[in-house]
Amino acid sequence: METQEVIERSITQAQEFNGALSAFLENRFLIDGKTMKEWKRHFYVNIPEEINLANLVRLSVEVGKKYQEAGYHREKQTTQLVLLEQAKGDKFHDAYNSIRHEHEEKFSKTLAAESCRVAATLAIKDIENAISNQKVIRDFWVKICDTLVEVRKHLELIGYALSADLRLNRDFVVRVPAEK
Repeated sequence: METQEVIERSITQAQEFNGALSAFLENRFLIDGKTMKEWKRHFYVNIPEEINLANLVRLSVEVGKKYQEAGYHREKQTTQLVLLEQAKGDKFHDAYNSIRHEHEEKFSKTLAAESCRVAATLAIKDIENAISNQKVIRDFWVKICDTLVEVRKHLELIGYALSADLRLNRDFVVRVPAEK
């Protein structure tokens, strides 16, 4: 098999894996009882085609409330991640010492430090997996918060335009082009 074919096959396999992983995360990976897709739908801000001052205020309040909720989840996830990291360190230390002492009692000699590290690392594998999941979830909430901040910035820009033009014309409405 030629090198190019091997590379193309590897790329295709990686793309298929990434597609399957993305589909799993979007539709089956649960975060506080909802999928990522459901959460994204929950935090979606529907910008109307016509924006006036009343719509702008309503949208700003909606974004503020959604940011507050997403920020709560982000901070909760960050706290859980810190606690898991601490538990991981404690469990690693306990497992390392336990394995070392067991070996000394059983064989009357000290086990090599690298062997103790390997055994302790195996003992914390479950916590490592939980930490990986928590990082995915925390990053999800960080991205939701970032998106809401961007929406808020756009609403502010629209607000500046509205306020400047309202001084000239009280019935000014910003029209957002329809999606094609």
